[in-house]
Amino acid sequence: MWEKISLLRMIADPRHWVEYPWFFRFHRWHKIGQPAPDFELPLATGGKLKLSDLRGRPAAFMFVALTCPPAMIQVKRWAALQQKFIENETTLFFIYSRERHPGEPGYREYRHTRTDEEKMANARNLSTQTRLPVLVDGVDEKVLRLYGKVPNPAFVVDAEGRLVFYSTWADSSKIETVLDALTLR
Repeated sequence: MWEKISLLRMIADPRHWVEYPWFFRFHRWHKIGQPAPDFELPLATGGKLKLSDLRGRPAAFMFVALTCPPAMIQVKRWAALQQKFIENETTLFFIYSRERHPGEPGYREYRHTRTDEEKMANARNLSTQTRLPVLVDGVDEKVLRLYGKVPNPAFVVDAEGRLVFYSTWADSSKIETVLDALTLR
């Protein structure tokens, strides 16, 4: 992972200071136990998914991009989570955000997406690498901004549609712990 991105450039690049102005206020954005903000997004494979339509079962989702090494590591790990929680009717899915490190080493073929069609093409590419549904946030990143524009966030919503967990730098082991607690019968 380290060879694919320049951490020094990431920290020192003033564009990132502007891009994540709310990073340190993230914990104040969301209240555990409150209804999760609803959204409806297109699926990379066709159709749409609305978060409120999943009520009656827990759901977990993570914002991803093909050019985000930590997210791509988690994509593989979430596949194992899907297998574990499929019997509990838990829904896991990804929301494709925008490219995080396009043009950097390891991602030279990717550019910043400027249209929803470009994002959809990248999301379709990701959907060939996973069995989890891939939803596509628009180029305006409305849903990412609604949930907190921070690096690689993940969220867990209970069967009643309440937010029960969120974190930056999504970690499948944390998601698994939360889902274990939610699905105990």
